[in-house]
This record gives sequence, C-alpha cells and structure tokens, in this order.
Amino acid sequence: MAKLLGELVAVRVLQVGWEVSEVVPVPMASNRRRERGYNHAKVIAENLATRVGKPCVDRLFVKKPLRHQIGLGQKQRKENVQGAFGVKDCAGVNGKSLLLLDDVMTTGATLSECAKTLIGEGASRIYAACVALEEVRRS
Repeated sequence: MAKLLGELVAVRVLQVGWEVSEVVPVPMASNRRRERGYNHAKVIAENLATRVGKPCVDRLFVKKPLRHQIGLGQKQRKENVQGAFGVKDCAGVNGKSLLLLDDVMTTGATLSECAKTLIGEGASRIYAACVALEEVRRS
C-alpha cells in the first residue's frame, strides 16, 4: 500500500508544482517504531520521493515522550506535540524548501509543529501533504 499511497500523493504534488529540495517524513517515537517495526509515514514518503525525483531525508526526531493523539481534542493535540520535535542536522535544512509527509492529519497540530521546528532551524519553505484527513469528533 505504501507504494500506491506514495504515488497518489506524488501525483497531486506534481500537479500543484511545489518545488522542493527534499521529502521529510513526520517522525515516530522510537518506542512506537519498535512496536510497529517501521514508520509508516517514512515508507510512504520514500515512495513519494522516488516518484517526484527528490531524496527522502529523516530530518526530524521526537525529543520528548508523546501521548497517543487518538482521542485527544484540538487543544490537547497541540499541547501534546508542542516542543516535541528536533532537527537532526540543522545545517542540512538551511535555505531548503521541504515537503513534510504524514499519513493522517486530524487537526494539523503535528504537521504545524514539525513545520515550525524546521523553519526555526532555517528551512526557507515548508509544504505539507498527508494521505488522509480524519475528522475530529466532538464529545
């Protein structure tokens, strides 16, 4: 599925004409990656990157424990990811236009925080793409 999903996102990215230097997957906490065995956003991002002819680079890492976002409201999600990400190679993002890729976007809190982190370390422009949108349920 990752190949198909990456290709579908790539078609849209190519249609809108975003000029990017790299594709950057949203990182997954190391304990969750060990549980699952892989970062699904990274696998999709690798396929997307191949299709658009750009490298897929793990620029971000999770630097603090995160609660699962499932079941959290918009405010809680934003608070959960605030300050959660770091950049592995700050010089490597300087002046670059990057495409962030996540599998599912609910409120945009994770993508926003990742973008804020990359811009804070010198990226010139951030584009964001996701495979699916999930509606926030109001309780």
